[in-house]
Amino acid sequence: MTSKTVYIMKEQHEFVFLQCDDCDIVYSKYYVDPASIYGSYKYKSSEIGSLKAHFGRYAETFKSEFYDDIRFCEIGSNDGVFLNQLPYKWEKFGIDPSDVARKAFLENNYTNWALVNKPLSEKMVLEEELDNYFDVVSASNCLAHFPELESAFKGIFTMLKSGGEFWIEVRDLDSALITNRFTDFYVEHLVAHSISSLMKVLGKIGFQYVSHETLQF
Repeated sequence: MTSKTVYIMKEQHEFVFLQCDDCDIVYSKYYVDPASIYGSYKYKSSEIGSLKAHFGRYAETFKSEFYDDIRFCEIGSNDGVFLNQLPYKWEKFGIDPSDVARKAFLENNYTNWALVNKPLSEKMVLEEELDNYFDVVSASNCLAHFPELESAFKGIFTMLKSGGEFWIEVRDLDSALITNRFTDFYVEHLVAHSISSLMKVLGKIGFQYVSHETLQF
């Protein structure tokens, strides 16, 4: 990955971002090793009321889109706030390496979905024999956390059956830049996405763009 642009964003601190001149994705020059973050993580999605409500609405969208039994996987499942709102009859997996995901899964004795408590990569997908396994994969505001983003996207592509669907929610780079919303970028968010850059990078891997929607929070 070669870069062409450096963004210097100043609030209370200085942030340095680079832009790939192949796919246009904007990424942080510096990052903290994910293992040091997710080995002792504090963030629980179910404790944030607005986020829990959002996942409830998002679950209804999936229920209306998919009537049959499907194999469904959520990347970055955290404490299961989204998976627990999807149909019980679906075969569901969560992929999340954090201790929050592991503790929530064990303490709540979830039986309606399975957890893969490992970082997402193409290698992991093959080792877990999850290639060509899922009808639908979703990822909500978690793909900004991956220092090896290409491997993550390739892993998702490998997980999906032929004709499978990838649903992705991300913070919008263009909106953040227009409104100076630099709080979207911090030590855990390594990558900033725009629709055009996502179309480029996902297209190179083999995905076909269908549609997108801009949500207001």
